[in-house]
Amino acid sequence: MFKIYPFFRRYKDSTKKYVYWFLFAFIFILGIFLRFKAFLLNFPLWLDECSLSLSIIDRGIFGYFAKLEHIQSAPPLFMMITKVHTMLFNINGYSLRFMSFISSILSFILFYIFVNKILSKKYTILISLFLFAVNYQLIYYTIEFKQYSSDVFICLLMFILYFRLEIEKLNKTKIFLLGAASFFAFLVSIPSIFITGAFVLYNLVKKNIEILKKLLYFFITYFVLMPFYYFYTLAPSRDSKLIPDFWDFFQSGFLTLNPLSFMNMLKENLIFIFEQKNFVLFGAILFILGLIILFKNIKSKNLKARKLSLMILFVFLCAIIASLLMFYPIKERIALYLVPFFIVLILKPLDMANFTENKSKSAAAGLLLCLFISVYFQPVYYHNIYKRIEIKKGTGGKLMSVLKQNYKESEIVVYNDASRSIYKYYSLSQNFRTDKYIMINTIEYDKEYYINLLNMLPKNNTYWFYYPYDYHKKPVIPFVEEWAKDKDILDVIKTDTSYLLHVRV
Repeated sequence: MFKIYPFFRRYKDSTKKYVYWFLFAFIFILGIFLRFKAFLLNFPLWLDECSLSLSIIDRGIFGYFAKLEHIQSAPPLFMMITKVHTMLFNINGYSLRFMSFISSILSFILFYIFVNKILSKKYTILISLFLFAVNYQLIYYTIEFKQYSSDVFICLLMFILYFRLEIEKLNKTKIFLLGAASFFAFLVSIPSIFITGAFVLYNLVKKNIEILKKLLYFFITYFVLMPFYYFYTLAPSRDSKLIPDFWDFFQSGFLTLNPLSFMNMLKENLIFIFEQKNFVLFGAILFILGLIILFKNIKSKNLKARKLSLMILFVFLCAIIASLLMFYPIKERIALYLVPFFIVLILKPLDMANFTENKSKSAAAGLLLCLFISVYFQPVYYHNIYKRIEIKKGTGGKLMSVLKQNYKESEIVVYNDASRSIYKYYSLSQNFRTDKYIMINTIEYDKEYYINLLNMLPKNNTYWFYYPYDYHKKPVIPFVEEWAKDKDILDVIKTDTSYLLHVRV
């Protein structure tokens, strides 16, 4: 009997191991599948993507250090890499979004490495991977031509790299190359500077004069190139219309010294990441407990645990300082790079829990928490997530296809100012050419004013109203619908966010 027991124990342990790796493989395949499917659906580009793509069309590969037009901003190396993609594969949704897509796939791999350094229990690791795999925001920005998905990838990559490096063991040449690499990473992903800041702060608190000397070599590239980048790229952008609009839109992401400001920031980001208001209180408690655990680990005798805790805390500290100084907000997509940190900190208290009586209960509790957080993960999740993306993206490309196929030379195209970039991008990408077009510019949001503008259109003409995008807070499509009621409507296509009208006046 005593000889048989060890056999069953080994069998039980091996079974658990196989179950773990089976679940790991399932979650990993699920996460990759969700991202691949979203990418292959090739949804139409929406307003911001079209606006940014015009800079890809209009500029040469070295033209992205200058301020971008159309109230857009993106790191120059991010734009240069995308320009190369479009030069190799032409300008389309796939080539424009390829960097975001590949960054999302690689981020999933890096997140597994990252989470294994912070969490120790297998069930919390699986839960964290599941949350990362099905997170709507991470999937959505997989297929958006913006820098936010690459922010997640670059920040995870740099954090893992910095954690593995000991500056004491590096010679001056390697430190210089590390500093140069970190600066060029900053030109790809702006928030990567917070990861670099965490690494520098971690080494500063050692209060070692030799390390301070070595850090001077680390910053050589910054001293030489940062003034050029600031005065040629960042300063002109701050003087443009972009910054006031940016400040207004992300105002709550800029912290103040009022504690309520911090609580509001935490609340908004938890809602953005997990999309469930019911989870905010519970999530905030777990997040704060996770921070407390990190603070306790600062005094740990385990050097790796101490370094890990300090670096994560310093990442948040750098982000908070930048937000307080109104340099960079901590809100929604701008703070997408913090999603991995939020996930692991929320799970850290569960990871530390000691369920000695029945370990299966802890796994079950963790799974329930996982499903509770991922309220959108239901049997219809796959359909819903892509439907939501399609609604967000709009139908600019589809409407342009209809317009191009049915347009006659004598007709006039009318588009709203909100759709200016979308019209220009799709008219170029689909080779739709006409010199008969009018943009209706909304100087003031007023129904009577807008209808009067439409009444000023020349009579005895046939018009195509191309409105693939409408401002949510100031929609003008309802004004066009009312104006067209007594007109000769030839065709109309309407969705929740777009409108195509063929009308004779």
